Amino acid sequence: MTMDAAPRTRILSGADLRRLLVLRDRLRGEIVVGSRRKRQEVLRAMEQARQLRLYGRAVPYQVPAMTSSELLREIKWRLDAASLEEATAAARVLHSARRRARCAR
Repeated sequence: MTMDAAPRTRILSGADLRRLLVLRDRLRGEIVVGSRRKRQEVLRAMEQARQLRLYGRAVPYQVPAMTSSELLREIKWRLDAASLEEATAAARVLHSARRRARCAR
């Protein structure tokens, strides 16, 4: 029985580390005012990015039934350990939602 090798961690450059910290901080602020649906999309994007980073493939992720406050708590908890890829995926979801809202006006 063989075990899969542990995922290799990437050491971030100074610029990437700064970008990660800024993204995490911005996401914490923006997700608070977001709707429940937006929070579900952010959580789904973060989980798929995590699976892609760890296992090399992302399977569809079904967000468990949670209240809006539980979603917020889960996202904030995951942001504390989020990689740059996960934070970027979450920011992409928020950015596209903001762009759709602007176009609807």
